[in-house]
Amino acid sequence: MQPVIVVPLHDPQGQVLSHLHRVTPTLRQAFAGGYASVTHETQVHQGTWIERLAETGFYQLSVQPPGASLGERFRALYGEAARHCEGTQPLHLCFADRVAFALQGAQRGAFLADVRASGEGPLPLLFQRSPYAWQTHPRNYRQVEGMATRAGVLLLGRSFDWTWCHLVVSAEQLRAVLPSLAQQEISVLGELLLALLQVGCEVHTRDVDWLAWEDPFILGRPAGELRREREGSVAETRKRLAYVIPSLELLARHAGDTSPA
Repeated sequence: MQPVIVVPLHDPQGQVLSHLHRVTPTLRQAFAGGYASVTHETQVHQGTWIERLAETGFYQLSVQPPGASLGERFRALYGEAARHCEGTQPLHLCFADRVAFALQGAQRGAFLADVRASGEGPLPLLFQRSPYAWQTHPRNYRQVEGMATRAGVLLLGRSFDWTWCHLVVSAEQLRAVLPSLAQQEISVLGELLLALLQVGCEVHTRDVDWLAWEDPFILGRPAGELRREREGSVAETRKRLAYVIPSLELLARHAGDTSPA
């Protein structure tokens, strides 16, 4: 069964939407359809780009209410896709900037091959950043997000990217776990992965190079210059700690709930 792509869109500056529009013809060939939720700020500032996406007829677009938290926006988007798709439909929960980057560079063929293969194997399937992909990211990204991965190994005995970028689940699997999700920020991603494990899903993983760092391409900045800028930014490190710390707390609570008395 051909999969469906599911992407949140928060892009008030219009840095991603132009790229997404550019790769939509390719997405139409690789996916049966798409679901995209647009934040209120994006609709206000980038209405023309949203209209262009709507005119393609590929996306089921929804606009999130002002003030909705990131967790609320993700749950609403995922819930819409899960409700309207058949139970066995593979859903690619991912991010527009990552997909646009993968489709406009050297990893295009590998990305499309993995999309095709994802509909043939067992789900859930978590695409994780390969050692090569991680090396392209700023050092503080790797170190902070790696804290959650290392904690997961210690607490659960499994190595997962809890701050994941691309997860494939069936609609019925997603429907089974959505009611249990409560995180209000990006830590909802780790919560979703943990919920799948809690209901007995065997989460399969595949390390991929096409999850290399997308920001230099999307922003049109030299990679080395931008990497040094981000590595020297305390604000960037704090930004990642703000979602990794809640993810660590989720893992610790789950390990405590499942430990023998």
